[in-house]
Amino acid sequence: MVVSVQSNPAFELHSSITLCLGDDVQLDAYAGPQATYIWQDGTADPTFTASSSGLYRATATIAGFSLTDTVRVAMDICLFFMDVTNIFTPNGDASNNTFQPMLRGVFNVSLAIYNRWGQLIQTTAALQPIWDGRTESGMPVPDGTYYWILGYTRNGDQLIEELRGTVTLLR
Repeated sequence: MVVSVQSNPAFELHSSITLCLGDDVQLDAYAGPQATYIWQDGTADPTFTASSSGLYRATATIAGFSLTDTVRVAMDICLFFMDVTNIFTPNGDASNNTFQPMLRGVFNVSLAIYNRWGQLIQTTAALQPIWDGRTESGMPVPDGTYYWILGYTRNGDQLIEELRGTVTLLR
């Protein structure tokens, strides 16, 4: 005698997801190789790409046992904006005295400044980071080209993104 055991389908969609306008998300209801699937629009794949707001529903069935789950997708404008200058003049004239990337729609920001020998000379973890042309100890650095790495996440996303570049300091 051969006994075959079938497990009930198991998967979980998030309760809610917020997307930025123009983005999409792949919803995954995979419950095993024997499962069949049906989404709210009749799609029969284990995954579904959502690109607009709404309530999305997936049902997975294995050997007559079904599981249904839903996820609400919301859209946000998510105004992501970044402008990074490439030169500044910390000479005390109240004009262009700091290196300050203009950021919007980002979180968990970090800025690291390196000299031409790759030595870290300044770090900050401010939402709107500013460098005034000084080292961590407050010493002014000489004129030259400095390398920066800007780390950030967009709108609460967990993925850390990096932007790298150079800035010229002239006193």
